[in-house]
Amino acid sequence: MGKTFLSFEEMRTMLVEIESTLNNRPLTYVYDDNEGVSLPLTPSCLIYGRRIATTPNDSQFEISSTNQSLTNRAKHQNRVLKNFTTQWKKDYLLSLRESSKAQSRGAEIISVGDIVVLKNESTARIFWKLAKVEELITSKDNIVRSAKVGVLDEANKKIQLRRPIQHLVPLEISWKNMT
Repeated sequence: MGKTFLSFEEMRTMLVEIESTLNNRPLTYVYDDNEGVSLPLTPSCLIYGRRIATTPNDSQFEISSTNQSLTNRAKHQNRVLKNFTTQWKKDYLLSLRESSKAQSRGAEIISVGDIVVLKNESTARIFWKLAKVEELITSKDNIVRSAKVGVLDEANKKIQLRRPIQHLVPLEISWKNMT
């Protein structure tokens, strides 16, 4: 956010958006008996029992600016939020991967049966899907380079995809850590 100046209401809006981003990150998943995975368990689910909204609803907020100044401020807020989200996503995913490497101490980061987040740069992070690793694919040099993952499509039918290992992000808490 650098040297950006925000009004009180803009700062409050930014903080609510940031809170939503942080508290809607997946910690682990809720296992379904039908070999499926339901919504990921997030900090907001633990705190509030549901996902939290991303924008505040303040009935006391009064508009006292011109159309042009409001448009400019909205664009500015969107830039600030986009910069935060981009930086946080990059840092968060990197920290997940690094903590997973540290915990595994030389073992494979991802193994068959793990639930992972499918990283997809073309969609918003909130729409990234959870997938179950079904098979690890090694290259000729015996290094795991990709994996076959099971994921639910838009019609809630299970499909199998092959994804590079760099696009599979382990969750903060896995079942291996809980046993």
